[in-house]
Amino acid sequence: MGYPNQDPNQPPYGQQPQQPPYGQQPQYGQPQPGYGQDPYAAQQQPQYGQPYGQPAYGQPAPTGEIKNHMVWSILTIFLFWPLAIPAIMNAAKVNGFLATGDYASAQQASEGAKKWAKIATIVGGCLYGLYAICCIGSLVLNAGSSTTY
Repeated sequence: MGYPNQDPNQPPYGQQPQQPPYGQQPQYGQPQPGYGQDPYAAQQQPQYGQPYGQPAYGQPAPTGEIKNHMVWSILTIFLFWPLAIPAIMNAAKVNGFLATGDYASAQQASEGAKKWAKIATIVGGCLYGLYAICCIGSLVLNAGSSTTY
């Protein structure tokens, strides 16, 4: 007893499909129930008008290349590492935003990486310069004083 709109090849609700007895293989050339069907055939990637990597709606494509400043950010570790960390973190975000087409966020992360790398370079350069002045001053002051034993 079936339902009015039921597929004749499908068993009634609550009954298992007919399978060969346990341990026996089905006959060759006959499809196995539940096999051979692509479960993802109905699930296709929706098209919303823009393929991956294209600018999102409302965002113009960038006129120039957006740099991530990763090399500069990594080199600032040797100058002043506390400020190099946010520079590296922002530089690492740029390529991910570019890959998804979020050019506004990529530009913002690039500017943040450049800002932190510039500050780390200036602070680190000033500290190394101050250290050099102190070392030279120490040598000059010690050279002027002669001690004899």
